[in-house]
Amino acid sequence: MLQRKPLVLCTPEWKTVPWRDVPKDLKDVLVDILVDMPDLLQDLDRSGSCDDAAGQNANNFKLVQKCWDYDRQLQHWLSLVWQESQGPCNAPPLPPPNPPSPGQTPDDWERHLAVIHGMSLYWAICLVLYSALRTASGSQERQNLPERTDPERYVRKLVEAISILLRPTAGLYGYQSAAPLIELTLRYTTVVSMSPEHERLLDMRKRGCKGGKVLVEPARVGYMGARLEERSPPGRP
Repeated sequence: MLQRKPLVLCTPEWKTVPWRDVPKDLKDVLVDILVDMPDLLQDLDRSGSCDDAAGQNANNFKLVQKCWDYDRQLQHWLSLVWQESQGPCNAPPLPPPNPPSPGQTPDDWERHLAVIHGMSLYWAICLVLYSALRTASGSQERQNLPERTDPERYVRKLVEAISILLRPTAGLYGYQSAAPLIELTLRYTTVVSMSPEHERLLDMRKRGCKGGKVLVEPARVGYMGARLEERSPPGRP
């Protein structure tokens, strides 16, 4: 993700051919959006590096329209989640951040983690998407954006989710799921906000290293971005 280059998985063939005989579930639909985010970031970089003001404005306009298209896809995904859960039509809250009680089974804990991981993917997409949207939008337009496009709300949700995934009871699955989320969210908090969540993320990374190398090694080989690059202009994810 942080390499900001298109993935082969975002091609129409990869999104359709493997699913000719197997219907996509909610996570598959979400991943289809997730794999498009590096391409979106590349478009953002190209627009920002354009020396011609008119050309940059035109690129930003196209980028904003692209962001709204992904926003519509995310809203549709949430409606599907609502249909399955029969709950309010918004992002389901995280399950209580506690291990299963003595009366519950390991399957309960597995479902608990599965929900957290699925919603974390959604929040990660929102963090990237709405950061790009706010960067490409003009100052006046930015003031009128809906509340759901505030990246900070997704930082807070991701930090909460990561803290659960790093619990010892989450095991190796939790560490592996937390690794890319930490790197992605750290990129935003380092470049943009330097919020209290930034220190929490750094602490989580350290605790993850103690829990297993899995939190560090994938980042070094480029999984979801290896290093924090130089600071970008405010609003750049």
